[in-house]
Amino acid sequence: MIPVEAHNGVTHTGEWDIMEAQGQNNYFATQHNWGTKTFCSKQYTPGVSLSNFHTYGMLWTAGTIKFYFDNTLVNTCTLNDSTIDSQNYYIILGSQEGVNWSYGNLTGVSDNQIAANFDWVHVWQSGGSSTQPPAAPSPEFVHRS
Repeated sequence: MIPVEAHNGVTHTGEWDIMEAQGQNNYFATQHNWGTKTFCSKQYTPGVSLSNFHTYGMLWTAGTIKFYFDNTLVNTCTLNDSTIDSQNYYIILGSQEGVNWSYGNLTGVSDNQIAANFDWVHVWQSGGSSTQPPAAPSPEFVHRS
């Protein structure tokens, strides 16, 4: 997630990576503060193939971001900056190649393609004191085409 304010001349911006994969077996759940160049990150290896469908989630409450994998908490970040906490964020769903976070660097890459498939995306706003994201919709609820 990237803040809307990042495109309006604000240099003190955040970035929240709900799921940033490296290969098929591990990913990062990260909160970046590009203004202070600090971050809260955890590399997570769930013991299952990430090439299958999974549920990735993030719960944002004032001062805290919690990241989830298949409804299990995997990382908690404390936001020590009210600017980052008060920005308006939008979601980016995408896929790009690049060894060591360098776009286009295919050094040592053996796959001839990269893809990301999304079955559904759900965004909600809590009206109460929920500490868990809502469960994924049941299979009969999800429209498949």
